Amino acid sequence: MVNNYNGYFVILLVFMFNLNLYNQEQIKTFYPCLDSIFSNLKTKTSYKHFNINIKKTEIELTEKGICKLTLKDKKLIEWLQKMNNNNLKVYKVLNERKEFYLFSSQNNQATGLAINFTSFLILKLNSTKAKNIFTFESLSSDKKLIFLDDISERINYIKITFGENFFWKRDWDNIDFKIESNIIKDNVVSIEKVINTTCSQ
Repeated sequence: MVNNYNGYFVILLVFMFNLNLYNQEQIKTFYPCLDSIFSNLKTKTSYKHFNINIKKTEIELTEKGICKLTLKDKKLIEWLQKMNNNNLKVYKVLNERKEFYLFSSQNNQATGLAINFTSFLILKLNSTKAKNIFTFESLSSDKKLIFLDDISERINYIKITFGENFFWKRDWDNIDFKIESNIIKDNVVSIEKVINTTCSQ
């Protein structure tokens, strides 16, 4: 009985190891798409990193141990409670005239394919209260896919998800991706462009 148990345990470890390699491989396949996207972006957006201190009813954004901003927003706090604090990142995204805050992390409640996604929250402020909050998930965790357009100065974000072919067929040898370009106009998200691609080099 003990030998059988050990045998099952070894098989389980091998399966989990191979599954992890599978997940890594599927994520790597969209990197060529990022190179193409970044080569076509024209933006002077910069990103300023903040540390975050999460309290029960508020959060503090700090820089070098000094609190720069205190936020009290129920929706933001509820979103943070679902996230993995160990990989939580916060940035002020800005150009010469506009700015907003960007939060990203992995959702603690994610299972299956969803564990490959990064959750994002865009926060536009009015004084110290949240004016508007927008959330989305993407296979890419790169903050540079969220930016301010140089001409319109509107918030743009590009998200990458699995394509319809992979969603229905689960063809691991030919994973396709949906790349969706979005823009926030008058506090409403509009889809500007959608392409489906295998992101092959």
